[in-house]
Order: sequence, then C-alpha cells, then structure tokens
Amino acid sequence: MTETTILVKFSTKLDGFQVSTTTFNVPSDSNRLALSRLINHLLQLPKVVPFDFIVGGEFLRTTLQEHLKEKGIPIESTVDIEYTVALPAPQPEWYNQQENWVTSLSYCSSFLFAGIANQSISANNESGIVCSTDALLSDGITKRPVKTIDSFDNNGKIEVACGGKSNNIHTFSFENNTFIHRSILTGHNGSIESLCYSPNGTHLVSGGWDKKVNVWDLNSGSTLQTTEKRSRLNIKTISEFTSLDGHLQAVTHCIWPVEKQVLSSSLDGTIAIWDIQNTALASAYKTPKVATALDYSTVNSLIATGHNDSIIRIADPRESQITMKLLKSHKNLVTCVAWHPQSAYLLASAGYDNSIKIWDIRSITPLCTIPFSTKMTAVCWNETGDIFYSAGANGFMKAHKFTHTN
Repeated sequence: MTETTILVKFSTKLDGFQVSTTTFNVPSDSNRLALSRLINHLLQLPKVVPFDFIVGGEFLRTTLQEHLKEKGIPIESTVDIEYTVALPAPQPEWYNQQENWVTSLSYCSSFLFAGIANQSISANNESGIVCSTDALLSDGITKRPVKTIDSFDNNGKIEVACGGKSNNIHTFSFENNTFIHRSILTGHNGSIESLCYSPNGTHLVSGGWDKKVNVWDLNSGSTLQTTEKRSRLNIKTISEFTSLDGHLQAVTHCIWPVEKQVLSSSLDGTIAIWDIQNTALASAYKTPKVATALDYSTVNSLIATGHNDSIIRIADPRESQITMKLLKSHKNLVTCVAWHPQSAYLLASAGYDNSIKIWDIRSITPLCTIPFSTKMTAVCWNETGDIFYSAGANGFMKAHKFTHTN
C-alpha cells in the first residue's frame, strides 16, 4: 500500500539552523519526533538538537495528518512548518522554608518578596537567603494574614506594598536589607485580595471583599502622630482614594499593566478594564467560572485568567466579540498565572493540584509540569524571564532556572 505523504516547507527564526527552503514530502503520520530527526539529518548537526514544530499557529502534538485535520488545513496543499528548539526542563536553583503559608510573591531588583499567612512579609535574595522578615509583626502593625504583595523599583530604590485581612494596605521602603514602614492606606471595608503599583510607581490599585477597586495616590496623606516612634519614622496615613465601582461581588485580582488601564476580576465572573484617566469602565467581559487568577501581557496584549474549574482562559480584549482559548491540564483551582516578561507565548501557572506548569500558548498541552507535595499558591518571573519562583501552602519557596527563546 502506498504511504500517504504531505508536501511541507520548513522555516525557522533561529540563526544557524536554517534548512533549504525547498519543499519536502514527509509521511502523513509524522509526529514531532520524526520531524525533529529529519531536521537534524538535514542540518548534519554534530549533536542531536530536539526541535518543536508550529503548524497553523499551534504546536504539533499529534501526527501531522491529525493536526491538519483538526486545524482544517487541506493535506493536498503545501504546508508551512516553523520549527524552533524545544525548551529544556526547568532546573532547580534554590529553595527555602518560610514559617507559614506563602500567599503571594513579587520580584524586584534581585529580591523576591513574599506575603505570608502568619501576618508577615519577607525579602529573599537571589541565593534564596531570607535577608529580612516579620516586618509587620515586629512593628505590631497588623494582626491579620497578608494576602497580597507587590514591589516597585523607584530609580534604584525598592518600594513594597502589602495588604490582607487587616483591611489596610502598608507600604515600605526596602533599604539595606530592612523594611522601613512608610504609609498605611485605609478605606477598604473587607479583606484586601490584590494590589499593584502603577507603572510609574506613584499610585496603587487595590481590590477586595468590599467589591471595590480603589486607586491611591501615594504622594497624598499626612504623617501619623499616634506615637513618638511612628512620628520619628514619618509614617503617613492615606485615606483618600478614587473608587472604581462596577463589580457586584468581591474583587479577586487587580493589575495595572499600562499607564492608562487597570484590569480587575471578581467573583461575579467579570473581567473589567478600567480607563484610569476618566475613572470609568472601558470594557468588560464575562467568564463562565470565577476568575481566581489574572495577568496581562504587555508583549502580546492578551489576558490570562485562572479559574475555580481548573481551566486557564486566554482572551484578546481588543476583539469585539471575546473568544477564549482554553488551557486544560490543572486538576484543581488555579491560584496564579504569570506571563513571561519577554515572550509573547510563555505563561506560568500555579494550582491547588500541587503543581506549577509552564505553557506555550500555541499548544493546549503544557511544556512541563513540576509536581509538589502541597497546594501551590504563587508563581512569578524575574525581569529577564530566565528564572521563575514558586511558593506553596507549606511555606516552601523555590527558584527554577528556565532556558527560553523569545
């Protein structure tokens, strides 16, 4: 019986890995491994290099014929196939143990900041050494768990903000491995679930159980005079804010990715995009399940949301009719999603199924899954995207080395 073949043309953006632009007849049942062997043969490489293949905008994860059928591409046509080096598995760099459940992570200027459920925050250097912690407890500022943390590089000076079940936000300068308390932001009437600095660091946005998305001017406020100690420290109280009203239930996440827009998610199933200049709702779309995680990529302008049905949904807010790509691999609630800072395709996620996953959104199958022995609560990248950090319910934090191409 004659073997069915498909006419293909290969291309790549990789320097030094180009093959002839002529067409090739390949067996229709060729999979990724078979095509990788072919490219290695054509290149005559001294050492085998594993390749991945993109057909019709998505990674090949079945046979070529099955993939073309699923994508509606006729096998009689010449098929364009782009190839790239397959990413190696992430490698562990370091780990450490915090005193309690780690609720959130934020990376800034060689430091990893963590919000912890024992009412504290910690700073960890690039070697994983805890260089400062218990800032909230030592000052007696709050008696409630920290649920969210963010950090910002202000021209070489690191600013840190955190919030949680105390209903207040606390801001700090991080200097000489020490947290210096700068201000208390009061105005929420429920637990603060999420906060984020503006791109220029002059404002904060926060969201919580009172259904509010609040915008704070960090240059406003007055110095507290409640104690001599706090007066010497010049701790400000900020109680004036702009409220963005519209969510019908608790706000689960809020982010400020670009100067003029804030995004928020809510238990009401709405993803809202706010016009900060006009303090008005610019647009919104509904998701079928509650969004428990939210991030926006400034590289590809896509929104990623994680949900309580274990699915990650990718949406393009520029579309007039929002369609969502579904990434299904987690087996429990998705707690965190984080776009790669440089790649238009890479995404990290954490879940209550005791796993961290790395995705290339051109495939519905994760590039890798890293198992843990506890619920995973947070994941974030460093500025260059060559290391990502994970944290879980048992206080375990880990750094992972990640090799990538944009």
